[in-house]
Amino acid sequence: MKSLKTVTVIIIIVASYVAFLSTGFSSSFIQVKSYDLFSIHSREYPSQLWMNLDATITEVRRGDRYSLYSISEREGTQGAGAIGRFFFCSTIYASKQRGFRYFVNSEPVDDHIMIVYLKNEDEDISDLHETIGEEYLFHEQAVQVETGVLNNLCGIFLGDVYLRKKEYVEAVANYSNAIDLDPKSARACGQRGLAYMLSGQYESAIIDYNMVIELAPEYSMAYNNKGWVYRLMGQHELAITNFSKAIALDPENERFYYNRGSSYQQLSQYDTAIADYSKTIEIDPNHAWAYTSRCESYRKKKLPERAIADCTRSLEINPTDAKTYLLRGMAYSDKSKYANAINDYKKSLELDPENSTTHLSLGIVYSKTSEYDKAIDEYDSALDDNPMLAVAYNQKAWLLSTCEDDRVRDGLMAVKLARKALEISPLPAYLNTLAAAYAEVGRFKDAIFTQKRVIDLLDKESNSKEQITELIKRLESYQNNKPWRVISR
Repeated sequence: MKSLKTVTVIIIIVASYVAFLSTGFSSSFIQVKSYDLFSIHSREYPSQLWMNLDATITEVRRGDRYSLYSISEREGTQGAGAIGRFFFCSTIYASKQRGFRYFVNSEPVDDHIMIVYLKNEDEDISDLHETIGEEYLFHEQAVQVETGVLNNLCGIFLGDVYLRKKEYVEAVANYSNAIDLDPKSARACGQRGLAYMLSGQYESAIIDYNMVIELAPEYSMAYNNKGWVYRLMGQHELAITNFSKAIALDPENERFYYNRGSSYQQLSQYDTAIADYSKTIEIDPNHAWAYTSRCESYRKKKLPERAIADCTRSLEINPTDAKTYLLRGMAYSDKSKYANAINDYKKSLELDPENSTTHLSLGIVYSKTSEYDKAIDEYDSALDDNPMLAVAYNQKAWLLSTCEDDRVRDGLMAVKLARKALEISPLPAYLNTLAAAYAEVGRFKDAIFTQKRVIDLLDKESNSKEQITELIKRLESYQNNKPWRVISR
């Protein structure tokens, strides 16, 4: 890794994301001593940053004071943001024989960021907490040193600032500036790929991640991120290929197994998904989302007890996750434990009150417990949250068509709702509801015609014999001029 030799202090002022400004002046600061680049790990807080600095500065002594005006590079390791350069400004003190720990304000003011280099003041200080005097204030005088490298770092840093602010156009512009200055900057390419992905520009993101892989073929996170883009594009086979390459490079990274499992789950390969989620849990027993996601696969395999156990474990780790309460409620409903399901749905709605799926699920359970008014209220809430939720129109139409309670039925409204569901999504199940609605208003010829269409469609899809038999029973009811009646669905 490159070392910097005797460098005079430099100050680069960056004004806005477009311009990179640097001006050469003389300086009265003491020159910087020779040192190696550092390895930095940072953890962001709302307005400040803690950083751990493992420094390899020559002749570091306890009590020495350093002004850190500098940049650091960290590369060749696995993990988010591992390849690339990081920078910051602060005054630090050598409090140990090796390394430093210090506190630094990291928030840019009006998008102006100052970058300078490390300087050993060559002073002994007895009180490490003494107030920094005017003699240590920065001046606008500076000497230009390695401007291209610094401007590249400015582009990456500002790109990261705009990325956190979800201003993706500005983020891309800054990363692109950084890449123009250093076409081999894997970090800049990777971060621009992330900005493209978050802004829905998936093809551009794939191009950037391919560049990262070309520059750093052993960087497992690039394959992972590329796989995630393919997952967002619905191309799960390609996603799995890239997640598998990431796993081959870093077989102990739990997130890669989790991501691959999510794509297997989308392809309905539930056993393989469960295996990947289980591997995730083996590496990280406190990975709450792995339990939650494995629960979904267990439900698809009709193993509700295992699903409930996984959700319960997930909630022990993260007791405020609305989705996990929702999924456990569904698993309880699968077991006909409706009271438990209702409790979990209500808890989920406390955490996420505008979740249409949760309102829908609670409505379905209320229908099964004959609490019809509550069911209708929940269906309406679901549609308020998501007016394009076809299944909510269908569930309400079914209840209004088939409920044995005369107070609840409303055939005309049911026809309207069933047609709306079909307008959004023309599924055979919604045709089945429309047939029941036609029968409720006495339009038996339309009900018979529609039900025959349903049977024909499902027969071609090779559905179960039991399901076809049930549909034929409804058809026979309509042929006898009788509406279909059920307590719940």
